[in-house]
Amino acid sequence: MKILHISVSDKIGGAAIAASRLNTAMIMAGWNSKLLVLYKRSIDDNVVSVTKYKTKVLYYGIRAMNYLINKYVLKPVYIYSSALWGIRVCHRKELQEADVIYVHWINNDFLSVKELKRILCTNKKVIFFMHDMWTITGGCHYSFDCDKYKTKCRNCPHLRGHIIDMALYVFKKKYKFLTPYQNLFFVTPSTWLGDCVKQSALFGNKKIKVIPNIIDTHIFKSIDQEVARSLFGLPVEKKLILFGADAGTSNPYKGWSYLKEALIEVQIPDVEIVVFGNKLPKEEEKEIPYKVHSVGRLNDEYSLSLLYNAVDIFITPSLADNFPNTILEALACVTPVVAFNTGGIPDLVKHKLTGYLAEYKSSKSLAQGIEWILDHLTDDTFIDSMKEYTRIYLSEKNILGKHKVFIEEILSSNE
Repeated sequence: MKILHISVSDKIGGAAIAASRLNTAMIMAGWNSKLLVLYKRSIDDNVVSVTKYKTKVLYYGIRAMNYLINKYVLKPVYIYSSALWGIRVCHRKELQEADVIYVHWINNDFLSVKELKRILCTNKKVIFFMHDMWTITGGCHYSFDCDKYKTKCRNCPHLRGHIIDMALYVFKKKYKFLTPYQNLFFVTPSTWLGDCVKQSALFGNKKIKVIPNIIDTHIFKSIDQEVARSLFGLPVEKKLILFGADAGTSNPYKGWSYLKEALIEVQIPDVEIVVFGNKLPKEEEKEIPYKVHSVGRLNDEYSLSLLYNAVDIFITPSLADNFPNTILEALACVTPVVAFNTGGIPDLVKHKLTGYLAEYKSSKSLAQGIEWILDHLTDDTFIDSMKEYTRIYLSEKNILGKHKVFIEEILSSNE
């Protein structure tokens, strides 16, 4: 059996990393699997790039068109993809030979809705591995409080008003091109997103399986904290709180304002902050009443694993998220997480078992979560529950087993 994963990249972005990890895990387990991407950043022979000269020329033309759409149609800050144009991949040998095709995050001007239809027309079993809500909406990646995807997307609150209702146009295009096919199936890493698909007007009648993202627990694992701190030059005697600033503090999806207020409210001695990714702006850093250590951008998984082991808590105040790799990585290193109770996060953060689920958009609740975790760092019952939960839930064998059962199920079906 040959499996092909399709993703915009193998390294750029959380969804790309998740797709790459699944492809690698399947190969390591002896499966015949490849990953087809637009942007290849690894040297892995099992990752194939579609980028050639003619494709590049076409791609930059597509990107220019989509740039204009986003500039004049999309409201600032929000993430929206029309997928009206894209690159052809159906002729690729890797796709023609595959028995099962996993379609991951294919936006950022990679595949169009029409190309997705062409893939379905091959009559191969296609599994849409959803990393956000885009597949079931009129183009937005997270609908927040809007539930129009349950009936029909129109007059999208993320878009500027125009003569053409772009969300409705894209929604109808997905309905026309994708819904008729019985060889289309869905995998979501979180229960929340699985429920969204079941309630959606587009694909509520399709077969859906919830399977967590996979992680290499030989890399992300618990190691000696003092050793990890010494390698980063971090203080051994302090309580360290980690968060990532990759998307910048101005991105409302990431909830920086709530975290800043929580850090100001927490009054605990011997606490210092560690930031990875982008550096905090100087004005933001001055508002936090704690010393800040910036470790910069970490480009390899071994360094990331060391960092999670070096700290006491990982905090992610995201306001919209599906199944964050950062939480997955922290938990695999037995580092407790504080996060808002939203999206797919509760699948990973079990309240007072693997971390602390704070009340949505409540800085006070985030602060309470930080204090609770710091009070329980030496609680053997809490630490043991974290280890047991992650040992079972993050088991590569268990997760690959779920994929195997689902693939066998759809291959044997008459759909």
